[in-house]
Amino acid sequence: MSNPFHDISDTIGAAAVTKYQLVITAGALVVATGPTVEAVGVVQDGYAIGALANVRVFGATKAIAAGVISALDPLMPAAAGEVDTHGGVATDVHVGFALTAAAAQGDIIDIFLYANKTNAQA
Repeated sequence: MSNPFHDISDTIGAAAVTKYQLVITAGALVVATGPTVEAVGVVQDGYAIGALANVRVFGATKAIAAGVISALDPLMPAAAGEVDTHGGVATDVHVGFALTAAAAQGDIIDIFLYANKTNAQA
């Protein structure tokens, strides 16, 4: 059976990352910081600086919610590597959609992760 997930490996950059944070690449992986950054994917574990990390770039994964999210909401990157409901702003990046709901910031939810696109690119 083929692997239904699409993962890559890369090195963690200037700061450790927490399991299920969205990350970007800037020579090495760092935490995504807001709605206009194009995330590479979601780290599948916590990693120290310089560690080789497993990053989910497409498919089902867990992620950290930035606040209340409803199942099937479209998602965008938020501060601290979290995901938030996409607000429809043309320059904000879509990273996937929620498969389960979040009641509060810090909740771990199931998401479907897909290619980064802004409303203007879609």
